[in-house]
Amino acid sequence: HLEKLNEKVKDKLIRSIIVDDDKNRHSAHVCVVCDCLIIGMEKVDIIEKQQLLINSAKLSVSSYEEYYDGVPLHPELVRQYQVADDDLKHLLLSPRSRLHHNGYECCESCYRSLTVTKKESNEYNPPRYAIANGFAIGHIPLMISFVGKNGELHTREINAERDLSDLICAAISPVRPFGYVHAYTAGSQKSIKGHFSLFSVDQSHVGGALHKYRSTGAGKNIYVVLCGRMTPEQKNIVTEGTVR
Repeated sequence: HLEKLNEKVKDKLIRSIIVDDDKNRHSAHVCVVCDCLIIGMEKVDIIEKQQLLINSAKLSVSSYEEYYDGVPLHPELVRQYQVADDDLKHLLLSPRSRLHHNGYECCESCYRSLTVTKKESNEYNPPRYAIANGFAIGHIPLMISFVGKNGELHTREINAERDLSDLICAAISPVRPFGYVHAYTAGSQKSIKGHFSLFSVDQSHVGGALHKYRSTGAGKNIYVVLCGRMTPEQKNIVTEGTVR
């Protein structure tokens, strides 16, 4: 019985991601508000266009910029969070969400948060994981423009997987959902010991801390100092390993 039940569940999940009754086309369920995958048997709600418009103060680009001290979002970043509907271009929404005849796919958490609002309000209180709640991260654009040595404007096509290393991607990423720590111990002996820790990062806490740091007028660079008992050769090994 359990095997039959599992087959039925699997069949239901496969049928749910078929696009326009074409069995050769599949699209995952993505929330239009938070841009997150709706996985497995999680409920897929449909949020109507009118309900999104009612919540414009929570989801709009202007509200986002006003809340974050008037710092404007880059036009390219805004374009990456626009749906095809011209009436919704001013909202930060996921273009990866599937559009149905009665609205967009939405996760249960964001749906509950937005459907509580029955009429328009000027209050900026987006769902916790909404794009408009500090999660406008974006991706590396396919085309970049830059000024050459002689002042001429160049345009170059970018393939992030091929042209950019993990180090460069990490350096230019405005958000890192996971943090990690390398810790090393050494001394007069030749061996180096250490451990690696990976942990989730509270984005709101990190963002608040960085905003506070920037408001002091301090420099943009944060330096890591290697200290303690290490031989010069051991310090070189640790430095090279960390830079990689």
